[in-house]
Amino acid sequence: DLMKEVANQIGIAIEQVASHENLELLSTTDPLTKLLNRRTFQQRLDDRLAKAGEGGALIYVDLDNFKLVNDNLGHQMGDKVLLDVAGMLHEAAGIQDMPARLGGDEFVIWFDGANRDTAKTKADGLLKAAGTLAQYAVDETRKVGMSIGIACVGGQPHAPSENAESLIARADEAMYEIKHGGKNAYAFAKDPEESGDRSDGH
Repeated sequence: DLMKEVANQIGIAIEQVASHENLELLSTTDPLTKLLNRRTFQQRLDDRLAKAGEGGALIYVDLDNFKLVNDNLGHQMGDKVLLDVAGMLHEAAGIQDMPARLGGDEFVIWFDGANRDTAKTKADGLLKAAGTLAQYAVDETRKVGMSIGIACVGGQPHAPSENAESLIARADEAMYEIKHGGKNAYAFAKDPEESGDRSDGH
């Protein structure tokens, strides 16, 4: 009887731990893609940026012509597109990197310690992978693709501090240059302390 009672108590404890872990997962991730949600991503990125000398690159992805998929092929097909993109971000991310879905068809991925050259390579890789999204195109002239903005943070201890919100805003601004200038490419955001330059890919 004692052993049964102990086993029951252990079973209850295991269920409680599993329930807690499930609740934590639900509160920190996007329910469809299982990527980090916006709130959790910003909190964790702020923690990373607060570390002295922490450098890296933020890539902001906005899907091109995604609304046409939802409107013409249905939301179930739209969800397939989003899951494909989540898979691409997971594939590009290393152990220390953080992919997330900000909402709708907007995604980000933080590459820990990445410099400009690494960010360029990652963006090129994402655009190449995004070529498979053409299968969801409603017509030949409006293919599903990616517009990408990249914001880099210096890894020097004396580099100006920047929070997640500011970094996302910089990358978002660069992305909109691509969105309104041809799509399916990437641009670098100017540094916050300089006028900076922008480089477009493809």
